[in-house]
Amino acid sequence: MSSNQRVVHHPRRHPFVDRANSPDDDHLDAVDVWDVDALVASDVHTVHLHVDFDHIAPDDMWAWCTGLRRAGIHLAYTVHDIDNPLLVDQQAHHLRLAALVHHADELYTSTPAAGAEIVTRWARHAFVVPHPPMVDDATIEAIRRRPPRIRPALVWLGAPAPNVDLDVVIDVVTRVHRPIEIVARLDGWDGLGDDGRGRLIDAVGRSTSSELVITGYPDDAELVELVAQRPALVLPYAWGTHCGFVRLATDLGVTALVPAVGCHADQGALVADADEFAELVAAVVASVPVAVG
Repeated sequence: MSSNQRVVHHPRRHPFVDRANSPDDDHLDAVDVWDVDALVASDVHTVHLHVDFDHIAPDDMWAWCTGLRRAGIHLAYTVHDIDNPLLVDQQAHHLRLAALVHHADELYTSTPAAGAEIVTRWARHAFVVPHPPMVDDATIEAIRRRPPRIRPALVWLGAPAPNVDLDVVIDVVTRVHRPIEIVARLDGWDGLGDDGRGRLIDAVGRSTSSELVITGYPDDAELVELVAQRPALVLPYAWGTHCGFVRLATDLGVTALVPAVGCHADQGALVADADEFAELVAAVVASVPVAVG
């Protein structure tokens, strides 16, 4: 973006958004990004959209993009989720993306694989800007100087994201015979439903090396520590494009493992097809010193 522009970012604060900022930009935090008249009144030159717009109906998104163009306001869009991990039905999400990609004056994404997918789907070119670190340099350096990690590998279920593949989780629990810890946030645990919880409890009960932990809502610092203590982070996703947890693990020198969906390999994760994923986890866990510390 050129200098001396009035720029509105959505969301206002995010590691990728902060990286996109230019010191010459005049940032406006108060104006409503979805109110084109307010943007015009504030003399906004560019809107940069990243994530958190699922509440906008596809037709309304198209109308908003059209309104920006008529008002002479540039649209920059960073394509983060080609497939949204928080949605089962992707139809409305893809329609929103089609509107944004069609109207954007500038497109960005964070991996070459996503860039190639954007060309395939929409015949548009996106600048690839790698996602910045999720934690600051001092924290990364301090953590990397610690002794080798001795906590069990972490299988993170987290929040009630619908893209968690419970079959993959149970396969890992069944076939990995070194210590692993399956951790779910309380709301994520509730989100599995009675059947899902029962299946997982049964699998863990039959395992001699896995443990199930239900936790509260960790803050950012607690999440960093949760990942930093582990030799490996297992993210059992059925779909999605990019993941901040993969980038966090990479920052901290922790091996991230994800089924072969989306663009996680380009983010630094080790990937395998779902039916071979437990074998990958078992091989990685067997290659590092793991003991309950």
